[in-house]
Amino acid sequence: QDIVKLGDLADRFYVITDGHVKVVNTLDDGKEILIGYLHSGDYFGEVGLLQSHPRTATIRAAENSDVRVIAIDREGFSELLEDSEVASADISQAMYDRLMSLAETIIRNT
Repeated sequence: QDIVKLGDLADRFYVITDGHVKVVNTLDDGKEILIGYLHSGDYFGEVGLLQSHPRTATIRAAENSDVRVIAIDREGFSELLEDSEVASADISQAMYDRLMSLAETIIRNT
């Protein structure tokens, strides 16, 4: 089951509280590629919120995994970043790392 889909409006930040998810992307030719996995305690959705553009990947519950997430709206996400320099720095670094990983994976698969 998809939690967010590539190209969707980015309107929430998610924290995985249970289970694990797959991060997938779709190439121009329609081929779906696995970017990686996220697990309980990980988060996603920061890229679209920070960059104000659509989702850069599809996040889908991994096979045989019941997934629970906490969804934080744009306003709550902004407050989190304003209230915590540590969270802001961590999320900014994660966004950079994920975008670089996505680019590398796409290059390897084309």
